[in-house]
Amino acid sequence: MIVGLAAVQINTLLDMLTAYYLSATPQTGSTFTLAGQVFEYPVKEGSVTYLFYAQRCYQFPLGVFGIAFATAIFPFLSSFAAQKDFRQFSDTLAQGFRLVIFIGLPATVGMILVRLPMVKVIFEGNEFTAADSSHTAMALFFYSLGIVAYFVQQLLVRAYYSFQDSVTPVKVAVRMVGANLVLNLILIWPLGTGGMALSTAFCSTAGGVVLLVVLIKRYDLKITAGLFACVFKTVIATVVMASGGWWALYVLNGSGAIWQMVVAVPICISLFILTSLLLKHGEIEALLHRK
Repeated sequence: MIVGLAAVQINTLLDMLTAYYLSATPQTGSTFTLAGQVFEYPVKEGSVTYLFYAQRCYQFPLGVFGIAFATAIFPFLSSFAAQKDFRQFSDTLAQGFRLVIFIGLPATVGMILVRLPMVKVIFEGNEFTAADSSHTAMALFFYSLGIVAYFVQQLLVRAYYSFQDSVTPVKVAVRMVGANLVLNLILIWPLGTGGMALSTAFCSTAGGVVLLVVLIKRYDLKITAGLFACVFKTVIATVVMASGGWWALYVLNGSGAIWQMVVAVPICISLFILTSLLLKHGEIEALLHRK
């Protein structure tokens, strides 16, 4: 069960190990020899640090929202699965998906928007330079592409556990870890640390799709109730939010990362909530009434 739930964490650990062994250091030099051929190391010293700090950033919304939603819904899923009430199970899982989209999509866009000022405010200083912030922000950009997938995986794994199936998530997780290792070794050369982050985001998305397809087919679930309306309204609210956030960052360009965060983040949150209320988004109503 731990392996099934920790697929993302295992992949991020694999990213760091890949960066560790393929980083140029003063001790190793900038090249290495393999099968008689000389190759340059694909990433520079400090790559492990960039990945580590980028992971701390994107795991914040995952911990606060993604895991929280999945944990809150889990007892209901387990109860309906035990009663073999597939209609209620489907409705509850559908609500979970709508909440994941409602929170995950703006979290993705918001994280991408403020990635550089956020890294600067939290980490930059002393030996962590502006160049280090840029490298970390690049890794965070690619990690952020998988935020919705990270949320979905937490929800789907618990759905399997509700049916007393702890094997399927592990099988999928092991395959995705293998795929992540292969993609790491491919993408690290053209994209550096960003390639490893992209690999994790891609494998998480692929793993979520596989888990979803198998679950729907195995138990004949209907989870599209209200999904298209949720996606449509969430996209509109996210576009409005992103436009306001981009404008704030553009106006405050050069004023310092702290001011960019202090102004842009509240604007983004306010615009998203206000737009959702104007659109009468069902998920904002559910959250406000703690349903």
